[in-house]
Amino acid sequence: MKKALVIFKNTNDLDYLIESCKFLKDICGYVIKPVYMLSPALIDLSKKDLKEIVNKIEDDFFKNLNIKLRENNLTDEYISLIDENSNSIKELLKLCDILVINEKLGLNNFLLEILKKLYKPIIILKGKKLNLKNIILISDDGTKVNKSFNDFFLNFNNQKIEKIDVLSWNFNNLNHNLIDFIKSKDIKVEAYNYYPKKNTINEFVEKINEREFLIMGNLNKNFFLEKVMNKLGVQILQRAETNIFIS
Repeated sequence: MKKALVIFKNTNDLDYLIESCKFLKDICGYVIKPVYMLSPALIDLSKKDLKEIVNKIEDDFFKNLNIKLRENNLTDEYISLIDENSNSIKELLKLCDILVINEKLGLNNFLLEILKKLYKPIIILKGKKLNLKNIILISDDGTKVNKSFNDFFLNFNNQKIEKIDVLSWNFNNLNHNLIDFIKSKDIKVEAYNYYPKKNTINEFVEKINEREFLIMGNLNKNFFLEKVMNKLGVQILQRAETNIFIS
């Protein structure tokens, strides 16, 4: 049985998050593990009296979240409470297969911390309901994106994925091993190659945003340097408007 750790925050649009959970549960066969993330300034989670904690955060969003989860039969688990701390997520993820989080405002420090400590796949929702149609994958034929595709396939091989578009930037190798690997899973591939002399980064990102689901490799461990140097992966995370899968 697969389990998805889904992070809710009171700044989120609850409707599309609930719809995404329904897709994961009803279509993909996941059990939903809901987590309510609080601002560290809002409450002291070190207190042992959980009832007191819950009473303090009984805002409209939290109440509505409880109602929506039960109405849609999405979970019978109690909602876990955490502050905005990547270590808390790291611990909870030990019992789950995948992490789902909403970060539609680009690449913030919290998301960077999550990616730095990532050891299981993550879906980053960008303000849209989750589905697995119109998939695009960004490939340099490296090991990071190869791992991401492999983990995507292992998690969603119960879905009939018919086609994936593969998008590359300044890729000149004659062989593209990842494309061959994708085809070996009976998935059709259409390749698009963009080059700095002919294309712009804006055109590259626009192509991504035409699709509904993006698969990409994780950033290198030196995230700060990549951010300063404005590397391609960082720009995509900052500017992509489609849901993203990273492993």
